Amino acid sequence: VLRRLVTLLSQQAMLLATNEAFRKQAESATDAAKKYMEENETLQKSLKEAGIELKEKGEHQDIEKENEKLKTDMRELKNEVQETKKCKEVWGWAARGQRVSARFRELPESRRFWNSPSQLLSHARKPCIRESRRH
Repeated sequence: VLRRLVTLLSQQAMLLATNEAFRKQAESATDAAKKYMEENETLQKSLKEAGIELKEKGEHQDIEKENEKLKTDMRELKNEVQETKKCKEVWGWAARGQRVSARFRELPESRRFWNSPSQLLSHARKPCIRESRRH
């Protein structure tokens, strides 16, 4: 019987401690809610004094729709920027290709120069810059 009485008393003490903790938590939540409500009221008064009107709930939906529209516009603009970057890259490669093809068109002329023995000999007879400095 004593053992049962001790068990019940310890359980009651634990319940009282838990109850006290919950009560303190509820009080602090209530105080915080009151504080936030007071801050909200003062902010609303400040906004009214500044001439800014608050939107009603129905107007918030319009703002949300406009926000979604702006988000889709932003996505589309990002896609356009990426496409523009791709186009610039393609144009860059095209310009490089034109330069390379121009070099290939010039290649037969340089090949003729190096394959022509008379032009090679005339080129070889010209003194180098280093040789002319020595004399």
